[in-house]
Amino acid sequence: MFIPKGSLVFPNVLATSLDEDYVDPTAFSPSRFMPKSSGGGGESPFTLAFGFGRRMCPGRHLAYASLWIAIAAIFSTLHISRKKDQDGYDIPLHLEFGSNITKCATLPTH
Repeated sequence: MFIPKGSLVFPNVLATSLDEDYVDPTAFSPSRFMPKSSGGGGESPFTLAFGFGRRMCPGRHLAYASLWIAIAAIFSTLHISRKKDQDGYDIPLHLEFGSNITKCATLPTH
């Protein structure tokens, strides 16, 4: 397709993120990107955040490595668990999904 010089191009991020190669692309399943040998889906990671084509971010490898180090440091030094109620039971999270890029999880109010 011919795109004239100076054109503003808006990629269809939704269509790209709903790749037909993904098993159930609308489901939240981070394990889909883990290797099959570790019990994951073995699917290729979603890299659209770094752009695409010839203009893909050259620093993406550094970003992935930095993120890996940060997550490994967090998991090796902290105990992450759900908040407990007064009886010692886990308080369930109320997840709310929308059409935004990000959405925060909120705790139920009693």
